[in-house]
Amino acid sequence: AEHLEEKIFRTIACDLAERDPAFRRALAGALATDDSLKTTSDIALQWQKLILEPLCKVFGHMVGNVVIVVDALDESGPEPSRRHLLSVLASAQAADLPRNVRILVTSRPFPDIKHALSAAWHVRAVSLDDLPVASEEDDIRLYIMKRLGPLRDIGPTEVYRTAQKAGGLFEWARLACEFVNPGRTVKNGSVKERFDNIMHLRSGGLLDAMYQAILKNVIPNDQTALTQFRSVMQQIISTLEPLHIDALCKMRSHFPANEDRCDVVAILESMSLLLSGITDRSSPVRPLHASFYDFLIDPARSQTYFVGEPNMYNLAFASLRILSNDLRFNICGLESSYLSNSEVAGSGPNI
Repeated sequence: AEHLEEKIFRTIACDLAERDPAFRRALAGALATDDSLKTTSDIALQWQKLILEPLCKVFGHMVGNVVIVVDALDESGPEPSRRHLLSVLASAQAADLPRNVRILVTSRPFPDIKHALSAAWHVRAVSLDDLPVASEEDDIRLYIMKRLGPLRDIGPTEVYRTAQKAGGLFEWARLACEFVNPGRTVKNGSVKERFDNIMHLRSGGLLDAMYQAILKNVIPNDQTALTQFRSVMQQIISTLEPLHIDALCKMRSHFPANEDRCDVVAILESMSLLLSGITDRSSPVRPLHASFYDFLIDPARSQTYFVGEPNMYNLAFASLRILSNDLRFNICGLESSYLSNSEVAGSGPNI
């Protein structure tokens, strides 16, 4: 299990330590005093000891202002898993940060997130819906110019038309740039032809039309390829915790029917525009944007690429087969069962 909510403050602390020597010394001091901080799952304790106290200790010694970005908080996990994280961000402790440190959180307005943060006096909430349309278009145009401007067949007119077509959707602009840019996973056509393709996409349901265009380009139009695509995507979106591609492959090798033991890598290797964990094998495989998940499970939107109901029998069968083959006594190789996890030296990688 990933338990992203348990890793977020440790990750932030590591990032700050890499960038600022004063903070690095303060963090090293905290870890030297209490070794259990390296593995604790207590989010409030992580915030206090790994973030707040080291920052306050080095206040005045850090150079410049610090902005900590927590992007897509809504995608950190199911609602119960982020409850403690939200309580920390909304607490009075979060208001005790040094004056040169701020936290920027982005998220869709899910009820639990909106309720927790809107009630905190130190949180300033801004909705993108309230921003002027011209401001959004300017930002998107700058992004597109940066990504596509160097291409030979793309000039100011094409950049402007792409920004207008995006309709304020950054995710559509990202996908459009990936689709047009050569050397990516898009297989067919020149830069000019791919640009013309996105310009001809229907205006209604822009993201859905873009998903359709990308999948049409990377998934062969035959029944076998479509069946395998649906099966693999069912596996990805049905697991409670996202799995790395090697784990997906191993699980699929234990599916009961031979026809379901298709090559996961071959199907996913051309889908890095839509999924994480394809080019970076250290990351779990998951949709880069939550809208792609919604697209796949809605037959009216995905049509040919609708994944259908997940085959939980296959997942259960494969999970039990792996447990039967690999589960063994003292699988972590611990020397004693009388110690708690925090008391076992170097237990982090094993437990």
